[in-house]
Amino acid sequence: MGKPLHHLREYLTILRGLLWDGRIDFDGEYLHAHHALAPDTAPPKTPLLISTLRKNAFRLAGEASDGAITWDCPVQYLVSTALPAMQAGADTSGRPRPRLVAHVPVAVSTDRAAARDAVRATFPVYPRLPFYQGMFADAGFPVTPDQTMTDDLVDNLAVSGTPEQIRRRLDDIRSEGIDELMVSQVVVHDGASELTSL
Repeated sequence: MGKPLHHLREYLTILRGLLWDGRIDFDGEYLHAHHALAPDTAPPKTPLLISTLRKNAFRLAGEASDGAITWDCPVQYLVSTALPAMQAGADTSGRPRPRLVAHVPVAVSTDRAAARDAVRATFPVYPRLPFYQGMFADAGFPVTPDQTMTDDLVDNLAVSGTPEQIRRRLDDIRSEGIDELMVSQVVVHDGASELTSL
């Protein structure tokens, strides 16, 4: 993968130039772009959010993007690592911290064991991917030797319980500084009835 963050920075530079300034003249290590919008075309100023996983990516998001989007990151990791890294990046660029969008899986079930099993079945690949293993370890929740999620990891990734318990927990997550939640349903027994109950 070379230097993925360096590649992403170059990509952001090009998109920012075109979508916000209307032109770009850039020669980087990975990417090259020389283009301008038509003279009568106003730049759309499309917000540029990036996918983020580890501390340096969150810092880059704070420094150069309009937000960070996460996937399967423990909530406490987002609070203790992602938000400070984004703030540090924003401080470097002399601007406000952009928003943090957190993916939160939700399982409507009071059967904790069944909800955990459903989360593991819904996201089976992530504990086997080296970059996710690293992030989980950074968060204090290393995967098991057979590359599965521990109960503590699942409990910090996903929200389960009654609809009211879920709403309260999502409100609590927002109150910890997470700007926006991207909620996905984890089916425990019957997806339609579980979704309707929310």
